[in-house]
Amino acid sequence: MWNDLIRFGANFSSPWILLGDFNNVLTPDEKQRGLKVKNCETKDFVDCVAILDLLDLKFSGCFYTWMSPKVCSKLDCVLVNQAWLSSNLIGHTEFQAPGCLSDHTVSIVSLLEDQKQEPKAFKFFNMWTLSDKFLDLVLDRWRFEGYGTCQYRLKQLFKGLKNHCRRSIDGNISSRAAAAKRRLEELQRNMLHTCTILDEYKQLKRKTEIVMEAERLFITQKTKINYLKQGDMCTKFFHDLIKRNNKRNVILAIKNSEANFVTDLKEIAQCFIHFYYDLLGKKLSTAPIDHDLFRQGPYVKEKDWNSFTKMIIVDEIDRALLDIGNDKAPGPDGFGALLTTFMGEIVDDAQTAFIKDRSIVDNIHLAQELLRKYARKRETPRCMLKVDLRKAYDIVYWDFLREFGDMAGLRINALKSNIYTASMADSVRQEILMITGFADGSLPFRYLGVPLAAARLKAADYSILVDTIARRINAWPRNSLSYAGKIELIRSMVQGVECFWLSMLHVPSCVIDSIQSIFRKFVWPTKHLPIAWTSVCKPLGDGGLGLKDLKAWNKALLAKTLWKIHLKKDSLWIK
Repeated sequence: MWNDLIRFGANFSSPWILLGDFNNVLTPDEKQRGLKVKNCETKDFVDCVAILDLLDLKFSGCFYTWMSPKVCSKLDCVLVNQAWLSSNLIGHTEFQAPGCLSDHTVSIVSLLEDQKQEPKAFKFFNMWTLSDKFLDLVLDRWRFEGYGTCQYRLKQLFKGLKNHCRRSIDGNISSRAAAAKRRLEELQRNMLHTCTILDEYKQLKRKTEIVMEAERLFITQKTKINYLKQGDMCTKFFHDLIKRNNKRNVILAIKNSEANFVTDLKEIAQCFIHFYYDLLGKKLSTAPIDHDLFRQGPYVKEKDWNSFTKMIIVDEIDRALLDIGNDKAPGPDGFGALLTTFMGEIVDDAQTAFIKDRSIVDNIHLAQELLRKYARKRETPRCMLKVDLRKAYDIVYWDFLREFGDMAGLRINALKSNIYTASMADSVRQEILMITGFADGSLPFRYLGVPLAAARLKAADYSILVDTIARRINAWPRNSLSYAGKIELIRSMVQGVECFWLSMLHVPSCVIDSIQSIFRKFVWPTKHLPIAWTSVCKPLGDGGLGLKDLKAWNKALLAKTLWKIHLKKDSLWIK
């Protein structure tokens, strides 16, 4: 069946939709309970979806589409190809409850009309700065005097500048770039017969370079892709990505507070407003801060505090403005840089993230160390709590966390909190569960995105990593990318995902082979590969493409951890 689908997709370029019961899942997250999903079981389905560049159509309703007394799985899918995403077709799937006649959900696919979009927020495009009109427009609007308060006049100034930029500079930049390129090529052909148009050629070449650079800046901002080299335009890739993002970044249906689905855009917007107003928009009463409690701990010294209160000079403002990148919004106001000079002295060692010379990886190592003996039966009773805090009302209140929560406005999210016990009497465990309101957790569990267990992780436990990489690979329109573009994406983005895992865990060879298999199929979507992956991972000077050998990279990153221990680094985990 999979080969037939691949042949059909290769010979049919129009938009098409594929739906039904595939009797398999794409990712381990699509199955609950039962035996763990093995890569060999999903390999053919995953390969077929990857080769055909298929994606799930937007859906609502039930996530798991098949159920038995012991297992729930997402066996039914509605998939569309890249041509569908590039077309004007808008579809939505609703998976309804199966009822009593079947163990599969009912799949209803609806083709929707293109609703009129609400006006979008203003976005500044860097390509505007390349226009000869830009500085004159800014200067003209800056002379605007207006009326009212300073803040209101500034608002009116920017509003007028936005409208001027849209009317005077905007336009179909891709069409303008293509037209300029055609005129330049025509002039270049004419120059083969005469050299009397040299001055005209210089002017047109300069104009074409400016327009094409403006197109690159525009497309880069629209797609939010900044990891390709500036010289690699990959225009078709960028345009396909824009169309793809426009299709995916839309909410076609949502369930309101009364458990009814709404499809009108205005009603959908109101659902979001009401939800976040209930979550964040209500004032939460807090207890007064106990200043004596703070005086018992470390505090900012007077010499450090003086740096926060000194006067700001004009040169500092100029430097701050000039340091802002072309593709960046204004960053922190400078206090963050001052805080880094003494934060390590006043923040406890248990806080490893966001502090200079500390690493969040230490928290994962420490949690793993605490779980070492949880698999043993004859050990002293022990208990671990995984607590999730959120800014909202909750029915759970603990004596030892209540004071902190009352002052900080934080509450425990019992739905995301768990308790893990070992060698503990069932009566004691039940009492703890009743007091806390937490769920009884099981090992392994995810902490900071990484699975933790009392024993060595099995290959199936790394399915989260393999699934994450596969999802990112499938999110790219591979048919629009050049060979070099595919290699660059693997190097700069995907290997950043796995680096976090490789720096903490000794990843089994079979898992690394699965990841490299995903890479190979992304570069060469065929069964017969033209070159061994080991050759691809060689340095450029040795004839390779400079990608990292994951097995060697895993050992190198783990050696860095051993070096920290050797140096007796002052971290809570090593202590």
